[in-house]
Amino acid sequence: MLDRSIPEKDAWQGWRKSTLSRVSRPVAFILMRDSRQSTPAVAEALAQAERGPTADQVPWLLADRLKAARLAAGLSQEALAKAVNEHGLTWRQTTVAKTEKGDRPVLFVEAVILARVLGLSVEDFASNSGPLEQLSDKIRTDWQQVRVDVIQAEARLSYARDRRASIEVSAALLEAVLNYKREQDSGPLLDSIQAFVDRYGVEALRAPEEVFRALGLDDAVLRDIDGQALLDAGEAGTAEIAIMSQQQLAENYTGEHLKNAYAFLEGKAVDPEFIRYMRDGAAWRRTVALLLTSLIIESDVVRDNF
Repeated sequence: MLDRSIPEKDAWQGWRKSTLSRVSRPVAFILMRDSRQSTPAVAEALAQAERGPTADQVPWLLADRLKAARLAAGLSQEALAKAVNEHGLTWRQTTVAKTEKGDRPVLFVEAVILARVLGLSVEDFASNSGPLEQLSDKIRTDWQQVRVDVIQAEARLSYARDRRASIEVSAALLEAVLNYKREQDSGPLLDSIQAFVDRYGVEALRAPEEVFRALGLDDAVLRDIDGQALLDAGEAGTAEIAIMSQQQLAENYTGEHLKNAYAFLEGKAVDPEFIRYMRDGAAWRRTVALLLTSLIIESDVVRDNF
């Protein structure tokens, strides 16, 4: 049997989840190597760079990174010593000087505190990369974050647009109901609801959920309205087909359309496009407007205020 329920209601409610899995891996900055320098010495240097620093190189790398970071932060050796002492160390200016020369070993806890004071990570002290490589890492990280920010912003914008559309439909229906309450005249109400359904089509049954709830109309009632309107549209269509000549049929309908029309009336499955076609028609919209108008008039919420 054909499912005549109103589909895709969640398109008008709730957050659209940010699909962060769409974020591709960050753009890689590839440093080209000169093939003319493919000597054993160059090959060994490249291999060493990829392996990272050796144990005996780490103190010298740390010394260089520490001095560069201190200067970049605008700190003297004495100021840096005072800063790390606030975190529990007992350094002097000479301690900083010796460390920057690589003349003393650095404990792990000292490296952690130095990194915290200078706004670095411990790995930065032992990194075998230079300023350009570090900038490349920063740009890759920033690029990934920007892509995430854009996707989240697009999701928020999409939700806001859907919400705006839903509010617009709700406001149009509520205005018609309030006008009826003031005027107590069903004629203008039917005209307003007909115009409302003509403008918004199937969204007239999907979007204004808050208004329908206030009127006491649940999803089952709305599905019944849609189903009855589809039946009326199908019967009107087949009645029109029955009085057409063969030439008129050939000019206005395809064989697939005729097949779907009769299958629908028999309760068989049809192409979803055919259902959309019927909902776009005047017969479906007329029935929806009539049924909605009747239910609004009979609603206890509306009647209690007369």
